[in-house]
Amino acid sequence: MSKCKFHTCFLISAILLASCSNKENPVSGRVGSSIDYLNKPTDTTKVIITNPAIPGFNPDPCIIRVENDYYIATSSFEWFPGIPLYHSKDLANWEPIGHILTRESQADLRGIGSSSGIYAPSLHHHKGKYYALYTIVSGDFFPHLATPNYIVWADSITGPWSEPVYINSTGFDPSLFFDEDGTCYYLNMLLDFNSEHVTGGISMQTFDLSTMSVTSAPEIIFPGTMFGTEGPRIYKREGYYYLFTAEGGTDWNHQVTVCRSTSIWGPYEVDPDNPLITSRDHPDHPLQRAGHASMVQSPEGKWYMAYLASRPVMPQRMSVLGRESCIQKIDWSGEWPILEGGGDLPHLFTEGVGEKGPVVARPLQEDQFESEQLQPIYQTLRQPFDPSWMSLTMRSGYLALKGRKPFTSRDDQSLVARRITSLHGRVETALDYEPLHYRNLAGLIIMYDIRDFIYLHVSYDHAVGKYLSILHHSSQGISEPCERVPIPRDSTIFLGLEIDNDTLQFSYSRDGVGWTPIGDPFDFCQLSDENNRYGFTGSMVGICSQDMVDESLWAYFDYFKYVPE
Repeated sequence: MSKCKFHTCFLISAILLASCSNKENPVSGRVGSSIDYLNKPTDTTKVIITNPAIPGFNPDPCIIRVENDYYIATSSFEWFPGIPLYHSKDLANWEPIGHILTRESQADLRGIGSSSGIYAPSLHHHKGKYYALYTIVSGDFFPHLATPNYIVWADSITGPWSEPVYINSTGFDPSLFFDEDGTCYYLNMLLDFNSEHVTGGISMQTFDLSTMSVTSAPEIIFPGTMFGTEGPRIYKREGYYYLFTAEGGTDWNHQVTVCRSTSIWGPYEVDPDNPLITSRDHPDHPLQRAGHASMVQSPEGKWYMAYLASRPVMPQRMSVLGRESCIQKIDWSGEWPILEGGGDLPHLFTEGVGEKGPVVARPLQEDQFESEQLQPIYQTLRQPFDPSWMSLTMRSGYLALKGRKPFTSRDDQSLVARRITSLHGRVETALDYEPLHYRNLAGLIIMYDIRDFIYLHVSYDHAVGKYLSILHHSSQGISEPCERVPIPRDSTIFLGLEIDNDTLQFSYSRDGVGWTPIGDPFDFCQLSDENNRYGFTGSMVGICSQDMVDESLWAYFDYFKYVPE
C-alpha cells in the first residue's frame, strides 16, 4: 500500500500534474479508449458494476474468488475490528460480512497513532484454507516506523481466525504466492529510509505453511520504476510470473505497474505501456488516485482488477470519503493485461459477472438497536466492543455507551461509528442522557480522526444546566463555535447532520419531526486526506460518550440513521 507520509509526496504530485497534459500520459502508450468511461452501459440485461463498488473508507482492496463467491478485504488502520470483509456473487453488489481481526490478541492497537495500525491486508485461499496477512504500523515519524507483519488463517471466511504468527518487520504490504510446484512465496515491500525513494523495492522469500515462517533469505526481485513501489501481488499466466505493484504514492500520482518474468526470482520486464491504470494526468476525472491492484478470474475466464480510488470534493480536490474500492474489467487476451476498452483511466461503470439477479440489500440505513449484537458496518477506535462500556441489552431498543476517556485519547474511547459513503446524506440519532458535570459529554460526531472532528454534544454547565452545543477540533485547536442551547432535564433530544458536498450542517429537534439548525455550516474538506498529511483513512460518523469525572455515566441512544444520497 502506498503510504506517502511526508511533504515530498505532495511536491512530486504537484510537479507531475503541472508537467503533464490533460490529454496524454507521457509515460503510457494507452492514450485512447474505445469506450466512454463515464457513461453507464445501456444493456439492461447485463450486471453492471458502478464504481466505487464498495464506497467510503475502504482502501487497498484484495480480492479472491472461491468457487462462485468473491471476497474483498480492505485496510482498517486504527479502527476495530480490523480488516473488513465483503462478499459478492456478481462483483457489482457487495455486502459486509464481518471482520478478520476481532480480538485484541490479533491486533493490539492501544496507543496506535491516527492512520497507523492495520495496513493493506492480503487475502488468500489455498487447499481449503483462508489466509490473511497484514501489518500493524506504529511510530510517529515516517519513514522510521515499526512494521511487524503477521499471518492468520481460518477454515471459513467468516472465521474464527487464528491467533497471529509474526513473520518479519522489514516493510508493509505482505502477500503470498502459491506456485504450481507447491512452493509458497512471501513478499513485502521494503521500507528503506536510506533509499532515495524510501521504498527499497519488492522483497521475496520462500515460506513454509507448516511453520508459518520464511525459509530463505530475502531477495529484491523488483526495484520499482519510481517513488513508492508497494502492494506486491504475483499471478502466473502462460509461463510468465506477472508482478503487480502500486507506485507513485497513494495520492495524485498513484498508479498500477505491471512487470513479468519467466522466473519468479526475475529479472522482471516492465510493461512497455506502463502504467496499467492511473488518474494523475486527468485532474477532473471523478475517480482520482487510482492504484493498488489485485486480480481475480471468473469461472468463465474473465479477468477483473480490484483497486483503490477516491471521489474528491471538487473543485477543492479534497478526499473526504477517503480511498474507496473499485473494480475494473481487464482484457488479458494479449501478452499484457489492459483495461477493457483501452486507455489507462478508471471507468465509472464496467460489466460484472453472471446473470442479472436481485440487487443485494443496501447496508442498513436505520438501526433501531433491536439486536443483541452490533451490525458489521460499525467499528470503534483501537479496541474491541466490550460490555463493560457498551450494551445493547441494558435498555431494550437502545445502544448504551458508558463514558470513558476524552475524544482525543488513543485508547479507552466509548465510540461507535460507520463510514460515510456519499457526498450527500442525512444522519440522525436520539439521545437520552443526564450529564451531571461539564466533564460529561455525549452525542453525534463526524470525524476524520482524533485530531479532526466536529461534535454535536449534550453536556452540563452550572449556569445553563443541561445544554446542547458543538465542539470543533482541528489543527488550529478546539473551539465551541455556537451558543449553548438549554435542554430540559429528563428529556430526549434528537441530533441531526446534513451532508451536502463540501458543507456540513448540524441540527436538533425536540420531537424528531421539526428540526432547528445549530451553528453555522462547517467545511467538510477539513475531514479529508489532503487536510491531514499523515491521513489514510476517511470520514466516519457515529455516536460517543465521555465521562472525564469517574467513567461511570451511561448515555442511551434510541436509534442511529444514516441515509446516503
